Amino acid sequence: MSNHVIGSSLALITAMSWAAGVIFFKKSGESMSPFALNFFKNTVAVALFAVTFIVMYETHWPPAWGWDLFSAASSG
Repeated sequence: MSNHVIGSSLALITAMSWAAGVIFFKKSGESMSPFALNFFKNTVAVALFAVTFIVMYETHWPPAWGWDLFSAASSG
């Protein structure tokens, strides 16, 4: 399989997963408060990033701490 076919397939899968995420996020927003929704989303994101770092054997966290991480996490 050529790189063009693989790239096109991955781009299509990315668009479909993005669309599904938007639909699920909108449906979740109808039954959850915005704070709870953001907290849940950020918790899942941090957990998935941690798993990715473990799988990729990457343990270096960016040097952004304190206010930078707080503002990134609370922004949604």
